[in-house]
Amino acid sequence: MRGMTTRFICGLLGAAVWQLLAAGTMAADFRLSARSGDALRQDAIVRKELPAKLLADRFGQPAIDAIAVDSPACWSLVLEQHPELVRPVEVVKDGDNVRLTWVEPGSWQSGEERRWTLKPESPRDFRSPWSWKRTEDGQVELHHAARGLVFRYRAELENRPGLPITQNRGAYIHPFLTPSGKTATGDFSPFHTHHRGFFLAYAKTTVGDHHPDFWNIHGGTAKIVANKDSIRTVAGPVTARLTARHDWQLRDKARPEADTGASVGDETWEISVYEVPGEPAWVWDIASTQTPRGHDMVLVKHRYGGMAYRGPEPFVKGKLDVLTSEGADTRAKADQKPARWIDLTGPVADGSSEYVGAVMCDHPANPRFPNVVRIHPTLLPFFSFVPAHREDLRLEAGKPVTWRYRTMVHDGRPDGAWNEALFADFATPVDVQLRD
Repeated sequence: MRGMTTRFICGLLGAAVWQLLAAGTMAADFRLSARSGDALRQDAIVRKELPAKLLADRFGQPAIDAIAVDSPACWSLVLEQHPELVRPVEVVKDGDNVRLTWVEPGSWQSGEERRWTLKPESPRDFRSPWSWKRTEDGQVELHHAARGLVFRYRAELENRPGLPITQNRGAYIHPFLTPSGKTATGDFSPFHTHHRGFFLAYAKTTVGDHHPDFWNIHGGTAKIVANKDSIRTVAGPVTARLTARHDWQLRDKARPEADTGASVGDETWEISVYEVPGEPAWVWDIASTQTPRGHDMVLVKHRYGGMAYRGPEPFVKGKLDVLTSEGADTRAKADQKPARWIDLTGPVADGSSEYVGAVMCDHPANPRFPNVVRIHPTLLPFFSFVPAHREDLRLEAGKPVTWRYRTMVHDGRPDGAWNEALFADFATPVDVQLRD
């Protein structure tokens, strides 16, 4: 699997490009600017797409030819107001365009303008913090150079001793650790065994004459399976990216041991994890593109089902903190209400005052935004955004639908101001402009 065992060393590529430029190509300053907009931004994730020819004209064609989708370059962005502050910029060429991605660390006040100068060289002594690994049992892990394991993507089906074969599962993320190394997800809990880390599934659906339940997998009517050959990973200077395809399959509950999986849907996950230096949190985006196959897939009106988060076992009996964008601060107040974001945290161990958790943001482009959130009002430590909560939602055969979410897995309790800044940056990214 490409990019799985090697770490991309941004400084070496940047130095090579710079040598090519010094050998005979004149590089002029390339300047950018942006305003934060009406909202406070915190550790903003900034992107700008430019024509590759424009950058080639400025920096020389060798600098652009050295870039590929699976091996991004690392350039430098100098903050003009504070020239000592240099950001690593991920540079990816995709067809005729080049995409720049970087993180503006710290607070970016409402209305504040920032100006940068782009240089086709790596910041001094900079190396990518990311690496991907394949475990002995076939799972895919993301590691950070300073903080160790970040998460494990379940590419292979697995189960636990004593559980029925219907509990075989894959195509989800667990464990997901906080930057301090605490586990923030749960799996195979005796309190709803089928809940699993970060996962996306629907409970009540109709596909032709069938009524598969992709959420309650123990029912034996459906399963979501990862296509192991489809997995692609990239460890860039700013982002770690994973792409995988999932097969949504019917199952014959009368023969749970049989692989009877007629495919009724295709799904692609595109995950990007961002390096946000110095923060007690990981920020990551997921785009799930779902395409029903053969028949329409009707998401039947139901109180749960969609993109979901399951907390770890100490959350079950521990006192949980809940906070939503609408100000709901208890389970009961948050349950089955629309929200732009929801934050759920709990203790790392029974009786501990140390808390971890996750905040997840819905995206304005998602159908029926803001979607209703289901969170169990008394016991189970999970939530999900539910697009079919109010009424059925039909996904048409052959027509892809994309769902986008931004999640922050964090140490500590909910921070409403930080969460609001996270959502604002996700919903309305800063508009970067070229300057003469």
